[in-house]
Amino acid sequence: MLGAGATVPGPAQRSTSGAGGFAAVDIARSFFFADANHDGDLTRAEARRLSIGTMSFEEMDRNFDGLISRFEYEDSLR
Repeated sequence: MLGAGATVPGPAQRSTSGAGGFAAVDIARSFFFADANHDGDLTRAEARRLSIGTMSFEEMDRNFDGLISRFEYEDSLR
């Protein structure tokens, strides 16, 4: 039993369970801020703004449509 003022540790505030060991919130933030027009896809110019990246634009663009979707981006970090 806990007395007054006792604390119980809660869940960790930062989890690295996201793609490639990056925190999911950091991945989402990287994509959100890179997507200047917020259309859900990154052009080559927008992809240069990514704060987390491990592949070239060509490697991330798996379907060769000239855009990086959120799925393609997250998949590139695995």
